[in-house]
Amino acid sequence: MTDATTYPGTHPSDVPTHPDTRPPAPRPARHRLLRHLIEMTLAMVAGMVLLGPVRHALGGALGLAGPLARPEVAALGMATDMAVAMAAWMWHRGHGRRATAEMVAAMYLPFLVLLVPFAAGLLGGETVLLGGHLLMMPAMVLVAVRHRHDHPGPSRRYPVVAALVARRRRG
Repeated sequence: MTDATTYPGTHPSDVPTHPDTRPPAPRPARHRLLRHLIEMTLAMVAGMVLLGPVRHALGGALGLAGPLARPEVAALGMATDMAVAMAAWMWHRGHGRRATAEMVAAMYLPFLVLLVPFAAGLLGGETVLLGGHLLMMPAMVLVAVRHRHDHPGPSRRYPVVAALVARRRRG
């Protein structure tokens, strides 16, 4: 008959008294950040798909198809389509004005930065559009990480949800 203390790892002296590494960050915080970034990306795509054709149709009806096709105008128009949809989604999810405004700025800033070398003739229009989109993602990640501890409040449009969240936070 054997004693349980004879098996490796079962004796108290086999267990380290101090951890060698810090425990990993809580999984829910990482999941919440990743979910937020995926939601923002989907909202931006929805804005381009839904609002882009409306912008082009209105521009064509008003005789502005030529100016709207210019790379600098197209870039800012596309950023607007994405920003409107993303801001609407952030409002729906209960994010504050400051976080929403910073996320909108993160969407415009890369295009505005690239328009300077475009105006100087150093970049082409397609480079501005592609580069703006590629630079937008890290800018959005920075804003999301900056506000990662901000918990969006429930929307005032859903009083039952607000009451449940308040109750959960109390106890």
